[in-house]
Amino acid sequence: MQERRREKRLNVDLPVTMRHKGVLIPATALNISCGGMCLATDNPEVSDDGDVEVIFDLSSTEVDVSIRGKIVRMDEGSTKKIGVQFTNLYSVGYKAIEKFCQKNRN
Repeated sequence: MQERRREKRLNVDLPVTMRHKGVLIPATALNISCGGMCLATDNPEVSDDGDVEVIFDLSSTEVDVSIRGKIVRMDEGSTKKIGVQFTNLYSVGYKAIEKFCQKNRN
């Protein structure tokens, strides 16, 4: 299988809140890059279509980061793994993620 990602993902274990179709859903970020992230949740309300907003803290100085994206992949199972591609690349939240990825890439 060919790797399609443009950016290298960083493994993380961050609690996040995902807003999907008006519902707030707790999840965990498993990895993150400047292009997107992988989330895990056991909430059955997540479907494989639509836009999402993800809210989380990257560090003690980067709190309440919010980024919008679209679901581009979902692996079903007891825990759903959700691939999110970021869509608002000019937001304050995206700039915080970009800074975090550059800092932790080394």
